[in-house]
Amino acid sequence: IDGFMGMYKLNAFTNFHTSKCSTILKVFDKHYLFQGAREEQMCCFDKMEDMVIAETNETKKIAGFLCKKAIITFPSSDDTIHVYYTDEIKLKHPNVTNPYKDIKGVLMEFELQLLYLKMRFEAEKFEPLANEPLKPKVNQNSKIVSRDQMTQILNKLME
Repeated sequence: IDGFMGMYKLNAFTNFHTSKCSTILKVFDKHYLFQGAREEQMCCFDKMEDMVIAETNETKKIAGFLCKKAIITFPSSDDTIHVYYTDEIKLKHPNVTNPYKDIKGVLMEFELQLLYLKMRFEAEKFEPLANEPLKPKVNQNSKIVSRDQMTQILNKLME
């Protein structure tokens, strides 16, 4: 996520072999790194703990994949989210570090809430990686921070 005319950049990575995530925040020349524990949710996004998932028969093509539609509701509010996911990309537990852990496929269109901002994401393309896993580019001078510290930094940016 790039924000405020390039003032900051937020990247979230999941290592599917270890089920751990990393969140990297770059603000001008400062770099912050949050490293999650095994199966811990990525930093700074709403946990959406009370979601109820209703599968539908609807499908659509996204980035060349046949995607299934699910409707997400929340008993504690009137919010409804429509998500699309595919089981054509073979990943075991693809949502282990995001709020949609119970969706049994790779998310291709979905919503996340970052602090008070609601965002909708849709895949545009899929590029399979070589045999080497993608490693986050971490600046040597990155300051390792806790989840709470990362959230505080982002809150200050968005004030």
